[in-house]
Amino acid sequence: MKMLYMEAPVLLITFNRPDTTKKVLDVLRKAKPQKLYVYNDGPRPNNLNDLNARHEINNILKTIDWACKLETNFPEHNQGCGRGVSGAISWAFNNEDRLIILEDDCVPVLSFFNYCNYCLEKYKDDEIVMQIAGNNYTENHNFTGKDYFFSKFGHISGWATWKRAWAHFDFNMTDWPSFRNGIKKSTIFDKRIIKYLTNAFNDYYSDHKKPWAIRWMYAKFKNNGLSIVPKVNLVKHIGVNGTNSDSLFTRVTDKYSIKNEPSSIICNDLYDKYHFDHHINPRELLSSKIIRKIKNMV
Repeated sequence: MKMLYMEAPVLLITFNRPDTTKKVLDVLRKAKPQKLYVYNDGPRPNNLNDLNARHEINNILKTIDWACKLETNFPEHNQGCGRGVSGAISWAFNNEDRLIILEDDCVPVLSFFNYCNYCLEKYKDDEIVMQIAGNNYTENHNFTGKDYFFSKFGHISGWATWKRAWAHFDFNMTDWPSFRNGIKKSTIFDKRIIKYLTNAFNDYYSDHKKPWAIRWMYAKFKNNGLSIVPKVNLVKHIGVNGTNSDSLFTRVTDKYSIKNEPSSIICNDLYDKYHFDHHINPRELLSSKIIRKIKNMV
């Protein structure tokens, strides 16, 4: 992987977890991004813990000791995990054409930054590529042998994207009612995935208090967008199962480089089906169904 790319700014999204924020910043101190955006969601009403956490995070930012242009956004009132996070991304994109995005519980390995910067530059003009994911939770089922591949799915626990892709994001999913009938006729997913997505999009369209990630999935889906997925997991999601190193979400590969690339932008349908069946919406074994029904009867 040749070092022929520009360095993307990093957006760090925080709330009330100074302990995990510090762990992310410790990695950023090694990566030394030249430009860092930090968003800290406002405290919830009458919540002293949130106020104290904001104060601690402010102090953590004062420890930045590398040459770095720091931009901060600390809204007075709590925006929530929906409009707050998506609004933070839109805020940073007011000034940038590409971003590496980390939340305060997503701790990347150093090679994550080279991977993101390389792919951000290489695929900057390929409209179909909308996301660069840092996660691969079913990494033993690549099906391609390449160092990265393309998927209709893509997790957001450490990721990167372009302003041109984020421009398709609509928090309200305004056109979902008119798009809904077409999704049922789609041939790009099997019926089980279509049913899952339809239910998820219905749910999020009707409830604006829900988070933002499914809404981003909708933006990608309706634009036939693809995500780049690395062959190994590059970001620890320590907000899911704590810091257990054996957890699916915190098992990472530190030394990763791109040597064997795909020759074309083609979705890895085998991976998508496997990943959906074994991670996103795993099938319940027949034996488990029988046991559950017996328990319910008892």
